[in-house]
Amino acid sequence: MLKRTRRNFRAGKAGFAPCPRRLAKTLCEMSHPIQKDPSIQLKDGCEWADHEDCIIGNRSGIESLKSACIEALEKGEYYGSDLGEYVGVKVIEDSWFEDPKDSKGVKVGNAVIAAVLFTLLGLLIIGAYSVMKFVYGLFT
Repeated sequence: MLKRTRRNFRAGKAGFAPCPRRLAKTLCEMSHPIQKDPSIQLKDGCEWADHEDCIIGNRSGIESLKSACIEALEKGEYYGSDLGEYVGVKVIEDSWFEDPKDSKGVKVGNAVIAAVLFTLLGLLIIGAYSVMKFVYGLFT
């Protein structure tokens, strides 16, 4: 059995699942290799418990991210090789973040399905009662 070490955590071994964001980025890098500046370090903090849900990086990486964010705000998007593990920054509409609402047809369909299921449950209970009454003579 493997020890629960940081290296095994990053590799997804010893009961730890690999970070889904890191796995997706690794697959993306395999299909789109990018020449990166080794002095720029910018990563997703999900690999470390101390930095989970954070973007982490050295000073030059954070400054590159800042300039990329400014350009994305001006032009709508920015793509470059100076963002460490990332390939770009995009500005998207607020509506993208809203939870989708069910349409009226979906709500009606769900109500019909619920009514049919409750009817079948009622018939099942009545049938079970009738069988028990007939076979065992119970409830008399």
